[in-house]
Amino acid sequence: MKNIPDNPLRIYTREEIDKMLTSEFSKNEKNIFKQLKNYGIPKTIEAEERIKRGDLIYVNSYTRDDGTEVSGYYRRKL
Repeated sequence: MKNIPDNPLRIYTREEIDKMLTSEFSKNEKNIFKQLKNYGIPKTIEAEERIKRGDLIYVNSYTRDDGTEVSGYYRRKL
């Protein structure tokens, strides 16, 4: 998964964080701790429930114009 720089809408799940390499965690640490403080760190099943309630959406994987692959991720609604 690629780092999504300082995206305040991006939501990391516990399972995603558990799978991160140390270097990947370091790149995302600021956003993860901001999320922890303001929103919490949901399990994937909790994120899926929040989608059903309309609190989150899931962004499917995609390729940017520059060829960068971005893995799917959860995000808060605007």
